[in-house]
Amino acid sequence: MNQAVLVSAKPVSKAWLVDASSRLSVSVMSLILLVLASALTLVYFKDLNRRLFISYQHQTAGMQAAEVRWGKLLLEQSAWSTQERIQSVAQKKLHLMMPASYQIVMIVPQVRVDG
Repeated sequence: MNQAVLVSAKPVSKAWLVDASSRLSVSVMSLILLVLASALTLVYFKDLNRRLFISYQHQTAGMQAAEVRWGKLLLEQSAWSTQERIQSVAQKKLHLMMPASYQIVMIVPQVRVDG
């Protein structure tokens, strides 16, 4: 009752095995090259990022130093332009002096009334 089905066995060509094997090795090599290219690109961009960040830090430090210098210059300018300093320079270098009260003349503006 069990009948065996006889299937004719044709000789199998190994060409498809070689073809599949070469396609597999080409695919694997392509993937390896892509992974290496990706790794090198990652290393390049991490290095570029590091260099740009260092440059940014130098620029920021330079900007902060310039702001500190600017603040010092403003403070120095305010010190040089005080009333006491101006009066002292006027008296010592220009030999100017404060006039006596009888030498001071007050000029009163005339009020013009249009009518």
